[in-house]
Amino acid sequence: MPSDQLNVAVAPAVLGPEYGEGRVLYLPAASLPAGGVGVELRTLVDDRLALLVYTSKEALTACCGERQGWVAISGDGLHEVRYHAGADVVLWDEPLPEVA
Repeated sequence: MPSDQLNVAVAPAVLGPEYGEGRVLYLPAASLPAGGVGVELRTLVDDRLALLVYTSKEALTACCGERQGWVAISGDGLHEVRYHAGADVVLWDEPLPEVA
């Protein structure tokens, strides 16, 4: 191949926690037995814990269903929520898998 005709593939951008800075984010949540609310984590097939984050209430409802509890947080606090929850990764606007 001539040097002036390189075939370059560019990987798509990866959305990290910094994507949410400056906006309101919505996280699936559930009531805790001792009171209060906790964010819900999902275990991935490779055993990592994922924090699901949605960019709108509509996206959360579309991906998790109308009965899913949620909390709204400032995107600026996402790093801290991820740390305290013990999540390995953040997944953005990801639909929940179908339950058989």
